[in-house]
Amino acid sequence: MNFPPVYVVSLARAVERREKMRAQLEGLGIRAEFTDAIDGASADFTPYSDRLHPDKWRVLRGRELSNAAIACYLSHYRIWERVAAGGEQCALVLEDDALLHDGFCDVVRELQNCRWQWDVIMLSGRKRRPIDTVLDKIGDTGRRLVRYRVRVGGAVAYLVSSSGAKKLLTQCREISAPVDWRYAEWWLNGLAFYYVDPFVARNAPVPSFINKPRRLPRTFSEWRKARRKQLNSWLLRHYVRWTVKPRLAWQPEENENTTGANYGTHFLYRARREYRHFDDSALTDEYQLEVYLHALGLMKKHNLRSVMDVGCGSGYKLMTYLGEYDTVGTEVAVNIEMLRRKYPQRKWQESAFSSRQNRGADLVICADVIEHLQNPDELLAYLKALPFRFLVLSTPARDVNKHALKMRRWFGPPNNRCHIREWTFREFRDYISSRGFDIAAHRVTNLNQRTQMIVCTGKGQA
Repeated sequence: MNFPPVYVVSLARAVERREKMRAQLEGLGIRAEFTDAIDGASADFTPYSDRLHPDKWRVLRGRELSNAAIACYLSHYRIWERVAAGGEQCALVLEDDALLHDGFCDVVRELQNCRWQWDVIMLSGRKRRPIDTVLDKIGDTGRRLVRYRVRVGGAVAYLVSSSGAKKLLTQCREISAPVDWRYAEWWLNGLAFYYVDPFVARNAPVPSFINKPRRLPRTFSEWRKARRKQLNSWLLRHYVRWTVKPRLAWQPEENENTTGANYGTHFLYRARREYRHFDDSALTDEYQLEVYLHALGLMKKHNLRSVMDVGCGSGYKLMTYLGEYDTVGTEVAVNIEMLRRKYPQRKWQESAFSSRQNRGADLVICADVIEHLQNPDELLAYLKALPFRFLVLSTPARDVNKHALKMRRWFGPPNNRCHIREWTFREFRDYISSRGFDIAAHRVTNLNQRTQMIVCTGKGQA
Protein backbone atom coordinates (compact mmCIF):
# COMPACT_ATOMS: atom_id res chain seq x y z
CA MET A 1 0.00 0.00 0.00
CA ASN A 2 1.21 3.52 -0.77
CA PHE A 3 2.68 5.55 2.05
CA PRO A 4 0.40 8.40 3.22
CA PRO A 5 1.35 12.05 2.66
CA VAL A 6 3.93 13.20 5.22
CA TYR A 7 4.05 16.71 6.67
CA VAL A 8 6.98 17.80 8.82
CA VAL A 9 6.39 20.80 11.10
CA SER A 10 9.65 22.75 11.29
CA LEU A 11 10.76 26.32 11.91
CA ALA A 12 12.39 27.95 8.89
CA ARG A 13 15.38 29.00 11.03
CA ALA A 14 15.94 25.47 12.39
CA VAL A 15 18.20 24.55 9.46
CA GLU A 16 20.27 21.93 11.27
CA ARG A 17 17.24 20.08 12.61
CA ARG A 18 15.65 20.12 9.16
CA GLU A 19 18.69 18.58 7.55
CA LYS A 20 18.91 15.81 10.16
CA MET A 21 15.22 15.05 9.74
CA ARG A 22 15.47 15.06 5.96
CA ALA A 23 18.43 12.64 6.08
CA GLN A 24 16.52 10.33 8.43
CA LEU A 25 13.46 10.26 6.18
CA GLU A 26 15.49 9.73 3.02
CA GLY A 27 17.21 6.79 4.69
CA LEU A 28 13.79 5.21 5.22
CA GLY A 29 12.64 6.05 1.69
CA ILE A 30 9.98 8.51 2.89
CA ARG A 31 9.14 11.57 0.82
CA ALA A 32 8.00 14.41 3.05
CA GLU A 33 6.88 18.00 2.71
CA PHE A 34 8.46 20.41 5.18
CA THR A 35 6.00 23.09 6.26
CA ASP A 36 7.24 26.29 7.85
CA ALA A 37 5.97 26.43 11.41
CA ILE A 38 4.83 29.71 12.95
CA ASP A 39 7.68 31.27 14.90
CA GLY A 40 6.53 32.25 18.37
CA ALA A 41 9.44 34.68 18.77
CA SER A 42 8.23 36.98 16.01
CA ALA A 43 4.62 35.97 15.25
CA ASP A 44 1.70 38.37 15.48
CA PHE A 45 -1.26 36.61 17.12
CA THR A 46 -3.69 39.50 16.67
CA PRO A 47 -5.67 37.71 13.88
CA TYR A 48 -6.30 34.87 16.35
CA SER A 49 -7.35 37.04 19.29
CA ASP A 50 -10.91 35.66 19.29
CA ARG A 51 -9.54 32.12 19.72
CA LEU A 52 -6.79 32.81 22.26
CA HIS A 53 -7.62 32.16 25.91
CA PRO A 54 -4.26 31.70 27.70
CA ASP A 55 -5.77 32.70 31.02
CA LYS A 56 -7.73 29.43 31.11
CA TRP A 57 -4.46 27.52 31.11
CA ARG A 58 -3.15 29.64 33.97
CA VAL A 59 -6.28 28.94 36.02
CA LEU A 60 -6.27 25.23 35.21
CA ARG A 61 -2.57 24.46 35.62
CA GLY A 62 -1.00 27.54 37.16
CA ARG A 63 1.40 27.87 34.22
CA GLU A 64 2.04 30.21 31.34
CA LEU A 65 0.82 29.43 27.82
CA SER A 66 3.85 30.82 26.01
CA ASN A 67 3.98 32.31 22.53
CA ALA A 68 6.02 29.33 21.39
CA ALA A 69 3.30 26.93 22.58
CA ILE A 70 0.62 28.99 20.82
CA ALA A 71 2.68 29.03 17.62
CA CYS A 72 3.11 25.25 17.82
CA TYR A 73 -0.65 24.86 18.23
CA LEU A 74 -1.40 27.01 15.17
CA SER A 75 1.23 25.19 13.12
CA HIS A 76 -0.48 21.85 13.72
CA TYR A 77 -3.87 23.47 13.11
CA ARG A 78 -2.70 24.53 9.63
CA ILE A 79 -1.73 20.93 8.87
CA TRP A 80 -5.19 19.75 9.91
CA GLU A 81 -6.74 22.27 7.53
CA ARG A 82 -4.70 20.85 4.66
CA VAL A 83 -5.58 17.26 5.54
CA ALA A 84 -9.29 18.10 5.84
CA ALA A 85 -9.28 19.87 2.47
CA GLY A 86 -7.22 17.22 0.70
CA GLY A 87 -8.44 14.07 -0.95
CA GLU A 88 -6.22 11.62 0.91
CA GLN A 89 -7.60 9.13 3.41
CA CYS A 90 -5.06 10.09 6.07
CA ALA A 91 -1.73 11.85 6.58
CA LEU A 92 1.35 11.44 8.74
CA VAL A 93 2.38 14.47 10.79
CA LEU A 94 5.91 14.70 12.21
CA GLU A 95 7.84 17.32 14.12
CA ASP A 96 11.45 17.98 13.11
CA ASP A 97 12.84 16.50 16.33
CA ALA A 98 11.20 13.09 15.78
CA LEU A 99 13.45 10.05 16.15
CA LEU A 100 11.86 7.14 14.28
CA HIS A 101 12.39 3.59 15.58
CA ASP A 102 12.95 0.40 13.62
CA GLY A 103 9.78 -0.84 11.98
CA PHE A 104 8.23 2.63 11.81
CA CYS A 105 7.26 2.34 8.13
CA ASP A 106 5.79 -1.15 8.60
CA VAL A 107 3.56 0.10 11.43
CA VAL A 108 2.31 3.07 9.37
CA ARG A 109 1.48 0.84 6.39
CA GLU A 110 -0.36 -1.67 8.59
CA LEU A 111 -2.40 1.08 10.24
CA GLN A 112 -3.73 2.21 6.86
CA ASN A 113 -5.47 -1.17 6.64
CA CYS A 114 -6.74 -0.93 10.21
CA ARG A 115 -10.14 -2.58 10.70
CA TRP A 116 -11.12 -0.06 13.38
CA GLN A 117 -12.58 3.40 12.91
CA TRP A 118 -10.02 5.97 13.98
CA ASP A 119 -9.45 9.72 13.82
CA VAL A 120 -5.96 10.07 15.32
CA ILE A 121 -3.34 7.41 16.05
CA MET A 122 -0.38 8.54 18.11
CA LEU A 123 2.91 6.94 17.16
CA SER A 124 4.85 8.62 19.97
CA GLY A 125 4.42 9.83 23.53
CA ARG A 126 6.32 11.00 26.53
CA LYS A 127 5.63 7.87 28.55
CA ARG A 128 3.35 4.87 28.46
CA ARG A 129 0.15 4.97 30.50
CA PRO A 130 -2.26 2.34 31.86
CA ILE A 131 -4.12 0.72 28.96
CA ASP A 132 -7.90 1.01 28.85
CA THR A 133 -8.59 -1.10 25.75
CA VAL A 134 -6.44 -3.25 23.48
CA LEU A 135 -7.98 -3.08 20.01
CA ASP A 136 -5.71 -5.21 17.88
CA LYS A 137 -2.24 -6.41 17.03
CA ILE A 138 -0.53 -4.36 14.33
CA GLY A 139 0.46 -7.03 11.85
CA ASP A 140 3.73 -8.81 12.71
CA THR A 141 5.39 -5.69 14.07
CA GLY A 142 5.14 -6.76 17.72
CA ARG A 143 3.05 -3.70 18.58
CA ARG A 144 -0.59 -3.17 19.51
CA LEU A 145 -3.24 -0.54 18.86
CA VAL A 146 -4.54 0.59 22.25
CA ARG A 147 -6.53 3.28 24.00
CA TYR A 148 -4.92 4.65 27.13
CA ARG A 149 -6.98 5.66 30.13
CA VAL A 150 -5.50 9.17 30.26
CA ARG A 151 -3.85 11.58 27.86
CA VAL A 152 -0.21 11.13 26.87
CA GLY A 153 1.74 14.29 26.10
CA GLY A 154 3.62 14.91 22.89
CA ALA A 155 2.85 15.58 19.23
CA VAL A 156 6.07 14.32 17.65
CA ALA A 157 4.49 11.74 15.33
CA TYR A 158 0.85 10.86 14.64
CA LEU A 159 -1.52 9.75 11.91
CA VAL A 160 -4.66 11.81 11.33
CA SER A 161 -7.53 10.76 9.09
CA SER A 162 -9.44 13.16 6.87
CA SER A 163 -12.55 12.89 9.05
CA GLY A 164 -10.40 13.26 12.17
CA ALA A 165 -8.87 16.47 10.83
CA LYS A 166 -12.34 17.94 10.31
CA LYS A 167 -13.26 17.07 13.90
CA LEU A 168 -10.02 18.61 15.17
CA LEU A 169 -10.77 21.86 13.35
CA THR A 170 -14.07 22.09 15.19
CA GLN A 171 -13.21 20.70 18.61
CA CYS A 172 -9.78 22.33 18.97
CA ARG A 173 -10.48 25.76 17.53
CA GLU A 174 -10.09 27.48 20.91
CA ILE A 175 -6.47 27.86 21.98
CA SER A 176 -6.55 27.51 25.74
CA ALA A 177 -3.95 24.76 26.28
CA PRO A 178 -0.94 23.22 24.48
CA VAL A 179 -1.87 21.28 21.37
CA ASP A 180 -0.90 17.88 22.81
CA TRP A 181 -3.21 18.53 25.77
CA ARG A 182 -6.28 19.64 23.81
CA TYR A 183 -6.44 17.02 21.09
CA ALA A 184 -5.61 14.08 23.40
CA GLU A 185 -8.71 14.58 25.58
CA TRP A 186 -10.67 11.96 23.66
CA TRP A 187 -13.38 11.79 26.34
CA LEU A 188 -14.16 15.48 25.76
CA ASN A 189 -13.70 16.00 22.02
CA GLY A 190 -15.29 12.78 20.75
CA LEU A 191 -12.28 11.67 18.70
CA ALA A 192 -11.47 8.02 18.10
CA PHE A 193 -8.00 8.59 19.58
CA TYR A 194 -5.64 5.62 19.86
CA TYR A 195 -1.96 4.85 20.46
CA VAL A 196 0.64 2.46 19.16
CA ASP A 197 2.05 0.51 22.09
CA PRO A 198 5.03 0.48 22.42
CA PHE A 199 5.73 3.75 20.62
CA VAL A 200 7.57 3.78 17.30
CA ALA A 201 8.90 7.34 17.61
CA ARG A 202 10.17 9.65 20.31
CA ASN A 203 11.74 13.07 20.79
CA ALA A 204 15.35 13.32 19.71
CA PRO A 205 17.73 14.58 22.46
CA VAL A 206 17.90 18.13 21.12
CA PRO A 207 16.96 21.43 22.84
CA SER A 208 13.30 22.36 22.44
CA PHE A 209 12.21 25.72 21.04
CA ILE A 210 9.34 25.66 23.57
CA ASN A 211 10.83 26.59 26.91
CA LYS A 212 9.52 25.17 30.16
CA PRO A 213 6.46 27.27 31.05
CA ARG A 214 6.72 29.66 33.97
CA ARG A 215 4.56 29.14 37.01
CA LEU A 216 1.95 31.86 37.44
CA PRO A 217 0.03 32.73 40.61
CA ARG A 218 -3.56 31.67 41.14
CA THR A 219 -6.07 32.88 43.67
CA PHE A 220 -7.77 30.37 45.95
CA SER A 221 -11.05 30.69 44.03
CA GLU A 222 -9.22 30.01 40.74
CA TRP A 223 -7.48 26.99 42.27
CA ARG A 224 -10.84 25.69 43.52
CA LYS A 225 -12.38 26.25 40.07
CA ALA A 226 -9.52 24.29 38.47
CA ARG A 227 -10.01 21.42 40.91
CA ARG A 228 -13.72 21.26 40.10
CA LYS A 229 -12.98 21.21 36.39
CA GLN A 230 -10.41 18.44 36.83
CA LEU A 231 -12.89 16.41 38.88
CA ASN A 232 -15.61 16.86 36.24
CA SER A 233 -13.16 15.79 33.54
CA TRP A 234 -12.21 12.73 35.58
CA LEU A 235 -15.85 11.75 36.07
CA LEU A 236 -16.66 12.27 32.38
CA ARG A 237 -13.59 10.29 31.30
CA HIS A 238 -14.69 7.25 33.32
CA TYR A 239 -18.26 7.64 32.07
CA VAL A 240 -17.06 7.72 28.43
CA ARG A 241 -14.70 4.78 29.02
CA TRP A 242 -17.65 2.54 29.81
CA THR A 243 -20.06 4.11 27.32
CA VAL A 244 -18.10 4.70 24.10
CA LYS A 245 -16.46 1.59 22.75
CA PRO A 246 -14.20 1.40 19.67
CA ARG A 247 -16.06 0.51 16.48
CA LEU A 248 -15.03 -1.54 13.50
CA ALA A 249 -14.59 0.28 10.21
CA TRP A 250 -17.76 -1.23 8.72
CA GLN A 251 -19.97 -0.35 11.69
CA PRO A 252 -22.25 2.69 11.35
CA GLU A 253 -21.99 5.61 13.74
CA GLU A 254 -24.01 5.03 16.92
CA ASN A 255 -25.78 8.36 17.07
CA GLU A 256 -29.24 9.03 18.42
CA ASN A 257 -29.70 12.09 16.24
CA THR A 258 -32.13 11.50 13.39
CA THR A 259 -29.80 12.79 10.71
CA GLY A 260 -26.61 11.30 12.17
CA ALA A 261 -25.09 14.66 13.09
CA ASN A 262 -24.47 16.31 16.45
CA TYR A 263 -24.96 19.91 15.27
CA GLY A 264 -22.46 21.26 17.76
CA THR A 265 -23.59 19.27 20.80
CA HIS A 266 -21.35 16.89 22.74
CA PHE A 267 -20.60 13.68 20.88
CA LEU A 268 -22.42 11.67 23.55
CA TYR A 269 -25.52 13.84 23.41
CA ARG A 270 -28.73 12.02 22.43
CA ALA A 271 -31.24 14.13 20.53
CA ARG A 272 -34.90 13.24 20.41
CA ARG A 273 -35.80 11.23 17.33
CA GLU A 274 -39.37 12.31 16.59
CA TYR A 275 -40.73 15.81 15.98
CA ARG A 276 -43.62 16.98 18.14
CA HIS A 277 -45.37 20.24 17.31
CA PHE A 278 -45.65 22.81 20.09
CA ASP A 279 -48.80 24.92 19.85
CA ASP A 280 -48.02 28.35 21.33
CA SER A 281 -50.99 30.18 19.75
CA ALA A 282 -52.46 30.86 23.20
CA LEU A 283 -49.25 32.30 24.69
CA THR A 284 -48.46 36.00 25.05
CA ASP A 285 -45.14 37.13 26.52
CA GLU A 286 -44.50 34.41 29.09
CA TYR A 287 -41.31 33.40 27.28
CA GLN A 288 -38.53 35.25 25.40
CA LEU A 289 -39.77 38.63 26.66
CA GLU A 290 -36.21 39.85 27.22
CA VAL A 291 -35.24 38.81 23.69
CA TYR A 292 -37.94 41.00 22.12
CA LEU A 293 -37.14 43.92 24.43
CA HIS A 294 -33.51 43.70 23.36
CA ALA A 295 -34.64 43.63 19.72
CA LEU A 296 -36.70 46.77 20.38
CA GLY A 297 -33.60 48.45 21.82
CA LEU A 298 -31.63 47.60 18.67
CA MET A 299 -34.39 49.03 16.48
CA LYS A 300 -34.38 52.35 18.35
CA LYS A 301 -30.60 52.62 18.77
CA HIS A 302 -29.80 52.04 15.09
CA ASN A 303 -32.92 53.65 13.58
CA LEU A 304 -34.06 50.42 11.94
CA ARG A 305 -37.32 50.26 10.05
CA SER A 306 -38.21 46.65 9.35
CA VAL A 307 -38.25 43.46 11.40
CA MET A 308 -38.79 39.85 10.45
CA ASP A 309 -39.78 37.23 13.05
CA VAL A 310 -38.95 33.65 12.02
CA GLY A 311 -41.20 31.36 14.02
CA CYS A 312 -43.32 34.14 15.51
CA GLY A 313 -45.76 31.82 17.34
CA SER A 314 -48.91 33.67 18.39
CA GLY A 315 -47.50 36.94 17.03
CA TYR A 316 -48.28 38.69 20.34
CA LYS A 317 -44.71 39.79 21.15
CA LEU A 318 -44.06 40.92 17.59
CA MET A 319 -47.20 43.06 17.50
CA THR A 320 -46.99 44.37 21.07
CA TYR A 321 -43.35 45.40 21.20
CA LEU A 322 -42.43 45.88 17.54
CA GLY A 323 -45.79 46.67 15.98
CA GLU A 324 -44.80 50.26 15.17
CA TYR A 325 -42.34 49.00 12.55
CA ASP A 326 -42.73 47.26 9.21
CA THR A 327 -43.15 43.62 10.30
CA VAL A 328 -43.09 40.22 8.60
CA GLY A 329 -43.87 37.05 10.54
CA THR A 330 -43.23 33.49 9.39
CA GLU A 331 -44.86 30.42 10.91
CA VAL A 332 -45.77 26.84 10.09
CA ALA A 333 -48.96 26.16 8.16
CA VAL A 334 -50.82 25.09 11.31
CA ASN A 335 -50.65 28.64 12.76
CA ILE A 336 -50.46 30.86 9.70
CA GLU A 337 -54.24 31.08 9.15
CA MET A 338 -54.79 32.05 12.78
CA LEU A 339 -52.28 34.89 12.41
CA ARG A 340 -53.91 36.17 9.23
CA ARG A 341 -57.32 36.25 10.91
CA LYS A 342 -56.01 37.88 14.08
CA TYR A 343 -53.82 40.53 12.41
CA PRO A 344 -55.16 40.90 8.85
CA GLN A 345 -53.28 44.14 8.14
CA ARG A 346 -49.86 42.54 8.70
CA LYS A 347 -47.62 40.40 6.50
CA TRP A 348 -47.51 36.68 7.32
CA GLN A 349 -45.64 33.99 5.44
CA GLU A 350 -45.53 30.22 5.72
CA SER A 351 -42.13 28.97 6.85
CA ALA A 352 -40.13 27.39 4.04
CA PHE A 353 -36.44 27.10 4.80
CA SER A 354 -35.71 25.90 1.27
CA SER A 355 -36.99 29.20 -0.16
CA ARG A 356 -34.49 31.96 -0.92
CA GLN A 357 -37.01 34.54 -2.16
CA ASN A 358 -37.54 36.41 1.13
CA ARG A 359 -36.15 39.92 1.11
CA GLY A 360 -35.14 39.86 4.76
CA ALA A 361 -35.30 42.89 7.05
CA ASP A 362 -33.14 45.27 9.02
CA LEU A 363 -33.60 43.04 12.07
CA VAL A 364 -34.35 39.31 12.02
CA ILE A 365 -35.56 37.49 15.16
CA CYS A 366 -35.55 33.74 15.62
CA ALA A 367 -36.56 33.14 19.24
CA ASP A 368 -36.59 29.59 20.61
CA VAL A 369 -37.13 27.91 17.25
CA ILE A 370 -33.87 26.08 16.58
CA GLU A 371 -34.30 23.56 19.41
CA HIS A 372 -37.52 22.26 17.77
CA LEU A 373 -35.85 21.29 14.48
CA GLN A 374 -34.43 17.92 13.55
CA ASN A 375 -32.00 19.58 11.15
CA PRO A 376 -31.07 23.06 12.46
CA ASP A 377 -28.57 23.52 9.63
CA GLU A 378 -31.50 24.14 7.27
CA LEU A 379 -32.69 27.02 9.45
CA LEU A 380 -29.20 28.53 9.72
CA ALA A 381 -28.66 28.27 5.96
CA TYR A 382 -32.00 30.05 5.47
CA LEU A 383 -31.06 32.81 7.94
CA LYS A 384 -27.60 33.13 6.42
CA ALA A 385 -29.13 33.84 3.02
CA LEU A 386 -31.34 36.66 4.37
CA PRO A 387 -30.07 40.24 4.08
CA PHE A 388 -30.10 41.77 7.57
CA ARG A 389 -28.24 44.23 9.74
CA PHE A 390 -28.85 42.33 12.96
CA LEU A 391 -29.93 38.77 13.72
CA VAL A 392 -31.21 37.82 17.19
CA LEU A 393 -31.20 34.10 18.02
CA SER A 394 -32.29 32.50 21.27
CA THR A 395 -32.58 28.97 22.66
CA PRO A 396 -32.53 27.30 26.09
CA ALA A 397 -29.07 26.63 27.56
CA ARG A 398 -29.02 23.19 29.11
CA ASP A 399 -26.05 23.97 31.39
CA VAL A 400 -27.69 26.96 33.13
CA ASN A 401 -30.30 25.12 35.19
CA LYS A 402 -28.60 23.15 37.97
CA HIS A 403 -31.11 20.30 37.58
CA ALA A 404 -29.93 19.77 34.00
CA LEU A 405 -26.43 18.97 35.26
CA LYS A 406 -27.55 15.51 36.28
CA MET A 407 -25.78 13.00 34.04
CA ARG A 408 -29.04 11.58 32.71
CA ARG A 409 -30.23 14.94 31.38
CA TRP A 410 -26.84 16.39 30.53
CA PHE A 411 -26.56 14.03 27.56
CA GLY A 412 -30.21 14.42 26.57
CA PRO A 413 -32.85 14.12 25.46
CA PRO A 414 -34.34 17.41 26.76
CA ASN A 415 -36.99 17.50 29.48
CA ASN A 416 -39.29 19.39 27.11
CA ARG A 417 -40.74 16.73 24.84
CA CYS A 418 -41.16 19.25 22.02
CA HIS A 419 -37.42 20.01 21.99
CA ILE A 420 -35.23 17.88 19.73
CA ARG A 421 -31.94 19.00 21.31
CA GLU A 422 -30.55 21.71 23.56
CA TRP A 423 -27.09 23.26 23.56
CA THR A 424 -24.86 24.42 26.37
CA PHE A 425 -23.82 28.07 26.40
CA ARG A 426 -20.45 27.33 24.82
CA GLU A 427 -21.75 24.72 22.37
CA PHE A 428 -24.33 27.12 20.94
CA ARG A 429 -21.82 29.91 20.43
CA ASP A 430 -19.34 27.56 18.74
CA TYR A 431 -22.08 26.05 16.57
CA ILE A 432 -23.44 29.39 15.33
CA SER A 433 -19.91 30.70 14.76
CA SER A 434 -18.96 27.58 12.78
CA ARG A 435 -21.81 28.29 10.35
CA GLY A 436 -20.29 31.60 9.34
CA PHE A 437 -22.22 34.08 11.49
CA ASP A 438 -20.45 37.10 13.03
CA ILE A 439 -21.38 37.08 16.72
CA ALA A 440 -21.51 40.51 18.35
CA ALA A 441 -23.00 39.52 21.72
CA HIS A 442 -23.89 36.37 23.64
CA ARG A 443 -25.57 36.34 27.03
CA VAL A 444 -28.15 34.66 29.24
CA THR A 445 -31.27 36.84 29.27
CA ASN A 446 -33.45 34.86 31.68
CA LEU A 447 -31.84 32.61 34.26
CA ASN A 448 -35.05 30.91 35.39
CA GLN A 449 -36.08 30.04 31.83
CA ARG A 450 -32.47 29.22 30.82
CA THR A 451 -32.73 31.54 27.79
CA GLN A 452 -29.47 32.32 25.99
CA MET A 453 -29.39 34.95 23.25
CA ILE A 454 -26.92 35.57 20.44
CA VAL A 455 -26.83 38.79 18.42
CA CYS A 456 -25.17 38.54 14.99
CA THR A 457 -24.27 41.36 12.65
CA GLY A 458 -24.89 41.29 8.94
CA LYS A 459 -22.67 42.33 6.05
CA GLY A 460 -21.37 45.85 6.29
CA GLN A 461 -22.52 46.26 9.89
CA ALA A 462 -19.80 47.39 12.28
